[in-house]
Amino acid sequence: MKRILLGLVSVLCLATGQAQTGSTVEDAPEFMDRAGERCINVRSVRSTEVVDQRTILFHMRGGRIFANHLSWDCPTLAREKRFSYSLSTSRLCNVDVVTVIEGYGRSIRSGAPCGLGMFYPITEEEADILSGDIESRRNPPISESDPTDESETED
Repeated sequence: MKRILLGLVSVLCLATGQAQTGSTVEDAPEFMDRAGERCINVRSVRSTEVVDQRTILFHMRGGRIFANHLSWDCPTLAREKRFSYSLSTSRLCNVDVVTVIEGYGRSIRSGAPCGLGMFYPITEEEADILSGDIESRRNPPISESDPTDESETED
């Protein structure tokens, strides 16, 4: 009886478009439309960038960028923007877990553990859009001496 009930719940989740992660197909980022990689070599990681509570960008040596859409929302990741991981090999894979590093005053502690997803190769432009940098390039701040500033009028 329990197996039948569990099977029905699984079918209902699939029928409504929800995966075990709680995401719907409509929630999936555009970069997930291509083949992802299960692992990346951590020795090739130049830097990481937390985009939000569910997305981390891995900037690699040689210019490649991978976006990782976590298996589920990671509550404090967006606020803290830092995480750690422990590996037994030199590869970081979609079955590994990152742990948010939370700061409290002068001390830090381990926060929520968050499961990684697949690593999707993205372009630099896609990374800019994800991180919000594209907006600052399109709308640079106006300097105080900008002649197009209409706030000053002549009498």
